[in-house]
Parts: sequence; structure tokens; C-alpha cells
Amino acid sequence: MNIFKVGGSIFREKELLSCLKLLLSFNVKGAVVTGGGNFREQVRICQKKYKFDDLAAHNMSILSMIQNSYIVESLFKNKTKFFRHPGELRDVLKHNNFGIWQPYDKLTYFETNDSNWNVTSDSLALELALEVNAASLIIIKACKVPGVSSFGPIKPILYREVKRLANLGIIDSHFPRSFKLFKARTYILPLSNLKNLNKNKLLI
Repeated sequence: MNIFKVGGSIFREKELLSCLKLLLSFNVKGAVVTGGGNFREQVRICQKKYKFDDLAAHNMSILSMIQNSYIVESLFKNKTKFFRHPGELRDVLKHNNFGIWQPYDKLTYFETNDSNWNVTSDSLALELALEVNAASLIIIKACKVPGVSSFGPIKPILYREVKRLANLGIIDSHFPRSFKLFKARTYILPLSNLKNLNKNKLLI
């Protein structure tokens, strides 16, 4: 199975619908992880204004992912089904090509090393991929990805490239640490190159 992370910024783009249609047309099994998008940005704005702690901001950011998951499910009810826990995904995929992750189990009442802005939905998608032993992780960005063609051939990303993208703020700073544990293929690509994933038969 494959894990598809749809960047939160894509939920602010007019291409959102075409992106989701293309992704969900792939003849593969997988899970969709949604970024927080505008909802998450409101968390940042409110935290700056009201000075609440990172634990509250973390939980609100998780809820922003869940809010965007409802958009995907509402638009594609006949192709998707929600799941909350990684252990539920395989059962969901017996009857649906795609599950949509609602990461309620990432909400926490206690501060942890992960309950801060260093861990975003990119790292959470990677954690999900690790937990379900996914064949590949595909992170789709609205922005250009340095070192990755916007339209050409797609190759799995290497650790040194992951570190560079984290330094540039394309992915979060926690991601490289977990990436060392993930042995399957990982692609971080701009939205403009999504169609080449299926065309080049890179998915299982």
C-alpha cells in the first residue's frame, strides 16, 4: 500500500480538486493524509495573538488535519473511507481503494517531544507509513521542490536530500530523524509532477 500526503497548502489552491481526482484515480491501494492548510495557519495566528503553549497548538493543528480530511471524504464518498488508527487501515482497504486518516490518536493532554511545531503532518504521514509498513510514501507539495523536477522523471529521495529540504523548510525538522527508520521508497514532489507517479508505474 502507499501513503499519500497532500500538503496543506494545496487546500488553498484552485488545483485541489484536480489533484484529488488524479490521485484517487490511481489503480492502487493507499491512505490519504491531509495537511492542515488554512486551518493550521489560523492556529499560528491565534497562538501569536493569545500566547497559548505549543501543546495546545499541536492539538489544534491535528484537528486542522482532520477538518481537511472531511473535505476529501465529502468530495469522494464513493472512493474513500475514514480510519482513525493505523491498525484499521488494512480492513478499510479490503473494500475501498483509499482510506483517509483522521489522526485523533495524535491528540494528547501531555507535552511530548512531538507536541510542537517541529513535527508537522509530513512527519505524521511518515510515522503512519512506518506503522503500516507501507510500500511507499508520497508527499505532494504545492511549492517547487529543490532538486526535484516539476515535470520530468521521479526518483526516490535520499537522506542527504531530505536533510536539505528540512533545512530549507520544505519539510519539518523532525522528518529526517524518522526517515532513517523508513526503508521503503519516499517521494517528495511538486503537485505539477503528480501525474508521472502513475505514468511511470512507481506505485504498488
